[in-house]
Amino acid sequence: MKNSSIFVMTILSMKRFLADIVTLFNLFLGCTALIFAGYQQFIPAFWLLFAAGWADFLDGMVARAVGSNSSLGVQLDSLADMVSFGVVPGMIMVQLLGIGLDLSPGFNWTLLGFTITVFSCIRLAIFNVKDSGSQDFSGLPTPSSTGLVAGWGLAYAHHPELSWMVHPVTLIGITLLVSVLMVSRLPMVGMKFKNWRWQGNAIRYVLIATGIILLIILKEWAFSALIAAYITLSAILFLIRPGTAKKVQDQ
Repeated sequence: MKNSSIFVMTILSMKRFLADIVTLFNLFLGCTALIFAGYQQFIPAFWLLFAAGWADFLDGMVARAVGSNSSLGVQLDSLADMVSFGVVPGMIMVQLLGIGLDLSPGFNWTLLGFTITVFSCIRLAIFNVKDSGSQDFSGLPTPSSTGLVAGWGLAYAHHPELSWMVHPVTLIGITLLVSVLMVSRLPMVGMKFKNWRWQGNAIRYVLIATGIILLIILKEWAFSALIAAYITLSAILFLIRPGTAKKVQDQ
């Protein structure tokens, strides 16, 4: 009986750390993706980041489910995101630029890919100090910017004959786009659910359905296309709901 009580107490005490374990799994997946990205293995890097994105999506829900919200968990989440959705997409862009650029002695222009990492850091810092608990916020989330970059790498890995995909102008354009969007005031729809009801989550379900349709039709092109659709739909939504846009921008 005593041993059973100890076991139950141990399980209950471990429950507090479930969300942190999910967050740390996100970090582990990101570190593993970084290795593959460094070797230009964009397909496994993408799927590891895809799994990391799900871990990032679920950790908050797990925390609320077990009642373990803590300041430590918030910091762990931000630090894990910096690796998975900051360092790794920067490395992917560096490697893509390395393929597209004819490197010569002098400045290594591929390092411009780490602009994404720098702006991801700024984005996460802004989000940390201005987080109001709202499901919506301003600026492109780091998981979404990573989805665009990693999705681009995935598509190129399937179609290496498309040299325009790694042309420096194309890649620098993507780098500047996601970097600016991450720190912009553009209102964005948050993709983390506080509940599963349709009311209040309709646009999120629409985006998920859009993603499934794009995946069926576009296959490896779907992920970058989905992020483009996400940016477009967010902009349209807040243009037709200016009051909500102002509320988000004032946060």
